[in-house]
Amino acid sequence: MSRIIQRRILLLLAVCFGLLPLLHGQVSWDIPNRRQSVQVDGFLREWDAIPSLSVNPGAPGVSQNGQFAPSGDAGLEIKGFWNEQALYLAVRWTDNVWDTQRVARQEAVWTSPDGRQRRDKMLFFDNLKLELREDEHDYVLWMAPRISGRGPFSWYRLMKSTRGLEVASATPGLAFREEGATVTIEVVLQWRELKMKGKRGETYPLQILLADSDLAGKPLELKARDLRSLLWSGQLRLAP
Repeated sequence: MSRIIQRRILLLLAVCFGLLPLLHGQVSWDIPNRRQSVQVDGFLREWDAIPSLSVNPGAPGVSQNGQFAPSGDAGLEIKGFWNEQALYLAVRWTDNVWDTQRVARQEAVWTSPDGRQRRDKMLFFDNLKLELREDEHDYVLWMAPRISGRGPFSWYRLMKSTRGLEVASATPGLAFREEGATVTIEVVLQWRELKMKGKRGETYPLQILLADSDLAGKPLELKARDLRSLLWSGQLRLAP
């Protein structure tokens, strides 16, 4: 069988079984292994030597919902490393207009007055969502920064994805700092709480969603017409 025929058969199977993204490859974010931890205080001086992943309009692997100004209304740089105990993340988040509000988990779904639309209520404000998955578990963390003495706000959940049942998990380590139009965040996620292995070479599907709102104080019905977000979707790889 010729290579051309083999390639055509493989492409047909990919289309039939939804494997096309795997053929073309997925965006991968490799994070280094470090034995030492960091002091979780929101200051990022200890992170200077670690390369960052960009979640900004036009960045590799980032899709965009809604209109963002060419200069960038909002965006973030995120860094990470891992060791046997935990996954460590550092975020530098910039925004020209901050719009934050506490949205309790039990109130996190918005329904339009006519009942025709349903949205995550978190999308109506400035929020950052991290979703990390493996074969059996799905971990979601929503965060909003501390701005002008308000916040920070956060909630999380760990689901047994094969059964759709929630699993108990301890509160993640979080530290926030405000620096004018920029906020910094440090996150510590213990592998035992994620129910994940945390071993070199492991890969996990990861989504990083940044919701941006410039309509502070406006009714949610008005905000629904101008929802904006950036989404990085790919694989988190625990490099050696």
